[in-house]
This record gives sequence, C-alpha cells and structure tokens, in this order.
Amino acid sequence: WRVTSVLEDMSIPGMPAEAQAQMKQVMGKSSNASFEYCLTEEEAKRPQGKFFTGKDEHNCRYDRFTMGGGKIDAVMRCQADPSGQMAMTMTGTYSPESYENHVSMKIDGGQDGSMTMKMRSEAKRIGDCKAKET
Repeated sequence: WRVTSVLEDMSIPGMPAEAQAQMKQVMGKSSNASFEYCLTEEEAKRPQGKFFTGKDEHNCRYDRFTMGGGKIDAVMRCQADPSGQMAMTMTGTYSPESYENHVSMKIDGGQDGSMTMKMRSEAKRIGDCKAKET
C-alpha cells in the first residue's frame, strides 16, 4: 500500500501565534508525506491500526471500529509518552484497491491544554506482499 497524508488543520491553545505557525509548518512538512507498507491478504481482511498507519500501534486500542459496505468509522485511543493520551476519530471510504479517510486527533497532556489536528489520507494498493515483508 502507498499512503499519502495531508495535514489540514492544527490548533495548540495557549501557544503564541508565531510559534503555532512555525509548528504547523514543521508538522505540515512531516505530515504531508507519502509512505509504503505491506499487508498480507489475511491482515487486510482483518485490519488493525497498521492498516491505516503502516506500523503496529501496541499502545492503542479501538473504542469503536466499523468497516463495512465501503465505509470506515473508528475511534482509537493511544497512550502517549510520558503521560499524555491521544483520541483519534476516523471516517472514510474504501474499496479492495484503495481507501480515503479523514482523521481528527486530540492530544491531551501538554502544558497549555489539548492539541488538535485534522488530516486527510488517500491510499492505493500497489501490489502483493509476502508474510516476511510485513
């Protein structure tokens, strides 16, 4: 799979506007990126967090995950180091060869309150992989 993500919005309450603009620029560069990863056919049939992020999320759990009829609806919570927590809401569409989703994240635990981000991702299946490549 090849995924392209775009940072659409970010808010950090309490941070000066100039610092927030710099942070958005840095986050935008790292978030407006493309990456590739491999899923076996079995992993694609029973998707976990890796399906959307390209990596295993051992510190995350789904509060809700529905994927059927071409639609995705999920809420995931992740424990962040050292004591923060991230809540992520995801909605989108999928087919056997692609998916598109919109993600809203709220990250708690910062000095100035919760940081929020909105991202959009598009992914395309680019070929088969072997179990050893996952």
